Amino acid sequence: MNGNFNCVCLPGYVGNGIECSPCPENGYSFNETTCLSCPQNSTSELASSSILDCKCDSFNTYPDCQASTCLLCPLGFLLDDSSNSCQSNIYLFFIL
Repeated sequence: MNGNFNCVCLPGYVGNGIECSPCPENGYSFNETTCLSCPQNSTSELASSSILDCKCDSFNTYPDCQASTCLLCPLGFLLDDSSNSCQSNIYLFFIL
């Protein structure tokens, strides 16, 4: 029985599905054929598969793909390193 195969590169790699190369450091794979650069002032490891792998150099900043730069988390939010996004950090203290 004849069959068809659809070969694709693993996340973080680009190519034709048979020959694949890793995206360079400070970049990430956008799809199976394109590597994009991390936003300005951020870095990533070799073969990164998402903009979420880009880590900003400054404290409490996250990579923004629309602006291609790192943005500061709003007041009352802190960067969650595991998701590379800003999370609410407001604590209320009540004095009894």
